Amino acid sequence: MKMLKWEDIVYHPIQLISTELVEMNVRRTESFANVKLGEIPFHLEVKSWGKVISENEGYMYVDMKLEGNYEDSKIFEIKLIYRGKCLNNNRVFTNEDFQKFLEIQSVRFL
Repeated sequence: MKMLKWEDIVYHPIQLISTELVEMNVRRTESFANVKLGEIPFHLEVKSWGKVISENEGYMYVDMKLEGNYEDSKIFEIKLIYRGKCLNNNRVFTNEDFQKFLEIQSVRFL
C-alpha cells in the first residue's frame, strides 16, 4: 500500500509560513473582585486585513478586542493583534486575488 504525503493531500499554493503576536494590551478599568464570572457580559470585536508585499509574499492580520462589562461600566479590555506571513508559491493568483485571500482567510488561519 502506497503512503500518501500530507502535503500532497492538502496542498494549497498559498501557505502560512510564520505567525507573530504583534500587540497585546490588557487593561482593568474597574474593580470586579465581588463579581462572579458568569455575571459579566462579554463583547468580542474581530477585524482582519491583508497586505501584499510582492507577487509571492504577503501578510494577514487579525485584531481582536474582548471587553467585559458590568452594570454599564467596562471593567476590562484585552486587545491582541496577530500577523501571519504567507507565500504565494506558484503565483497562480493575481495580486488582487492574493490580497482577497489574505483578508478573507486571516481569521481562520490565525
